[in-house]
Amino acid sequence: MKMKFYDALQMDPAILKKKIAACDTRQDKAYYWAAIAIRSVLIVVFAIVIHKFAVRCVWRRQYPAGSSIVLYSAGNPLCQF
Repeated sequence: MKMKFYDALQMDPAILKKKIAACDTRQDKAYYWAAIAIRSVLIVVFAIVIHKFAVRCVWRRQYPAGSSIVLYSAGNPLCQF
């Protein structure tokens, strides 16, 4: 019996790979591989959103001019004025 796709997204990839190895049909294997792939994409998208949120809320308050002032004060040769 196949689990719901939402439940498959919440599982650890190692467990999903064990389920893939235990599957008999290609359709079931594709189902679990799709769950692994979509889970990975969702994790990356979530990380990008959280990073953008943190940059806008925290970083901009501390350094209104952006990252150039920090790079300049650190002596970074890529950011010379």
